[in-house]
Amino acid sequence: METTKDESIVDAAITHLKNHPLSWFSIDELCASISISKRTFYTYFETKNKLVEKIIQKLISKWKSECMQTAAQANTTKASFLAVYTYHLNEVISFNSDFLNGLKLKFPGEYAAMDEYFAEVRAKLLKILEEGRAKKEIKEGYNLQIFIEKEISFFEYLQKKHYVFTAKEDYIKLLNLSLDGLLI
Repeated sequence: METTKDESIVDAAITHLKNHPLSWFSIDELCASISISKRTFYTYFETKNKLVEKIIQKLISKWKSECMQTAAQANTTKASFLAVYTYHLNEVISFNSDFLNGLKLKFPGEYAAMDEYFAEVRAKLLKILEEGRAKKEIKEGYNLQIFIEKEISFFEYLQKKHYVFTAKEDYIKLLNLSLDGLLI
């Protein structure tokens, strides 16, 4: 399937955002990096906001599709949970650490869409654990919602402090230990 010009611009912008803070994101830089004029850019996108909207739509669509494939390949509760969680961990940290915060400050509508998507991820993770409990793979007596929120909050804290970018393997080890505490 051939990539259209607007898709090429979105892909280039995603690549740019993986390496540069959102606060530094400029249409001039983007256009220069893919050798197009600003006029060409504005043929496809009325504003920078429209481009960011398309970026978020593309990321969410990609993440939903790939996440479902990843989860479907896992054969245990722990493997499924880790597959979904680490998939998103890797995707989020592939962006410059400023990305989500910059999105929240400069593009609140797009941030809300991302936040809504991450709420879906939380729900998916909870469903995985509840299914594991129904299969008697998880101990009774644990509040699974609190477990999910604890793990997400810890990840968000590490991300805010920029630790998650340097200590990802240690974080995954801690997540494994937490999961082992739930499993029978």
